[in-house]
Amino acid sequence: MYDKARDKLLDAQQKLIELNKNGKLNRADISQINITLAFGDTYKKLGKIEFAQLEFLKLLKLRKKYFAENPDFDQLLVEASMAEVYGRLSGIYSQRGKPEESLCYGLLGTKSRRAFYNASPNRATNAAELSGALTSLSLLYEKAGDFDKRFQTSTESLELQAKVAEVRSDSATIHNTALKQRIVAKQCVARGKLDEAKRLIDDLVRAYEGLIDISDDQRILGSAVNTFYERGKIEKRLGLDPNQSFDRAESLQRRLIDKSDNIETQGMLLKILASSGKADEAITLSDTLAQVTSNERKCAYAAVGYCLTLEQLAKEDPRRDQPISKAIEMVRQIIGHGYQDFRAIRETDLDFAVLHDHDGYLKMLADEEAKLAD
Repeated sequence: MYDKARDKLLDAQQKLIELNKNGKLNRADISQINITLAFGDTYKKLGKIEFAQLEFLKLLKLRKKYFAENPDFDQLLVEASMAEVYGRLSGIYSQRGKPEESLCYGLLGTKSRRAFYNASPNRATNAAELSGALTSLSLLYEKAGDFDKRFQTSTESLELQAKVAEVRSDSATIHNTALKQRIVAKQCVARGKLDEAKRLIDDLVRAYEGLIDISDDQRILGSAVNTFYERGKIEKRLGLDPNQSFDRAESLQRRLIDKSDNIETQGMLLKILASSGKADEAITLSDTLAQVTSNERKCAYAAVGYCLTLEQLAKEDPRRDQPISKAIEMVRQIIGHGYQDFRAIRETDLDFAVLHDHDGYLKMLADEEAKLAD
């Protein structure tokens, strides 16, 4: 589908060049901006990240040039337009494992969204857009290991989303508020504030129990699964019985799989099984996904499944040996597919925490990083 979209865009761009050359096009600059944006989005969906990056950098230059040549253009619309480009570039650089560039564009995007919000702080749309930018920024701070700024930005994001929820009561707004609240709850866990995390996640459980009764939206059901899953992990750390939360997460996830059996739904089921101590089922499912080394997502979920299972197995358990070597191999596979965020898989991604001090794992990462450098 996206291959066809790219081919149509190439045709459109060629026609644009011909019309402009013959003087038959009044707003060639606007048309080129729109085509470049579409190219970037299409290449991203095709997984051609380097091509997408080139298109978005080109888009950045085109928009800067256009606004410089049209100084009377509404400054707030300029900010919104630039925020769109900054957001795309931030996401692309994050995918390419370039956290400094990603954070730089993330900060620029948030600054533009804030300017738009400050002009009309009572507009729910402006608050929602700034809240979304701050959420993205908090995730970038997480990758950078700056946990204080991560918590600060995600907390502000939740406060803004709460303002939106005061004037909107639709399920999408409730869902978005819950997503941001879950992010803050996870960060409370990272900061050792387990009681505060438990309070936030319990509120979320009540909200989602109400939502899944009135909505058949798969996104809402998926977020409900994540909420019960996170509550189970928090309860485990507090020394409480997590079985009810994990069982609820599993039952909802199997309901989701009945509607859409794909890599993502299977991967989430794997995380639940592994975290809840169902080691044999988790290893079996990990082994199934690991067989398809040509698929990056399957390799990634298999690696996570092995790692989370290892966390539940006692050191003397004979089942530990194979998951360790298999997890290391699956991470090597995703690097081969183009994943380059070594800092995340070496230090900050907690799904791989069990391997962060494993000599064999660290050596493999060093070797793969050296190959890429060469």
